[in-house]
Amino acid sequence: MLFQYVTYMVRRYKGKIAYWDVINEIFDGNGNVIHDFWWTHLGKVDNYFGKIFQWAHNEDPNVGLFYNDYSND
Repeated sequence: MLFQYVTYMVRRYKGKIAYWDVINEIFDGNGNVIHDFWWTHLGKVDNYFGKIFQWAHNEDPNVGLFYNDYSND
């Protein structure tokens, strides 16, 4: 389900936008991973992040991909 969503959205807007906010606020204020639905179903954080970034990159290798979080650098 997540794969289909990511690939659909990136494909739909390919060439129309320059940057994607691929993952947003997955850490709590203490730097711990929030164990949400996707964490539970996709596994540890490196697989979760890596998969989503790779799927987006595969659909549009020219778009900038970013992680966004209010309280982390």
